[in-house]
Amino acid sequence: MVRRQPRAVQDNGVWIVVTDPDVYGEQEKELLTDVETLCRKEKIVLFVARAADLPHGWKRVE
Repeated sequence: MVRRQPRAVQDNGVWIVVTDPDVYGEQEKELLTDVETLCRKEKIVLFVARAADLPHGWKRVE
């Protein structure tokens, strides 16, 4: 999906907001892990924040 976007959009990376991590099931946790792995592989910048920590809680996933 990201690679289909214009280059200017791709350069902004992927931004994901999560709520309380304890409420997610294994499938959701696995999906986030898969996204992190794919972003690393494709060299796509990924930021994740917990909703309670917005607007200053963004963390870059390396």
